[in-house]
Amino acid sequence: MPSFTSGPTARRAPTSLRREQAMLLTVKEFAEEQGVSDSTVRRWIREGLPTTKGGPRGATVIDVDDAEDWLDDHDEEDDEVEDDLDDEDDFDD
Repeated sequence: MPSFTSGPTARRAPTSLRREQAMLLTVKEFAEEQGVSDSTVRRWIREGLPTTKGGPRGATVIDVDDAEDWLDDHDEEDDEVEDDLDDEDDFDD
């Protein structure tokens, strides 16, 4: 199996291998991609957004695919809470 190293004679991994690798972003990069503030992303992390240590100097990074799955599930939970609140309003009359 070929070795992929860095340096002037380095060979890049084939495109298919690069596509299989996870897209990891810093908190700031993910916030920019989602169109939200850094503090919103940090709140999501406290609420359970999956992260890992692996950025420069051990920085927290976010796997975009995992995070988008979590956000989809998180949005569904928010919708359920809103529906429950709407149902409670029906009883106030």
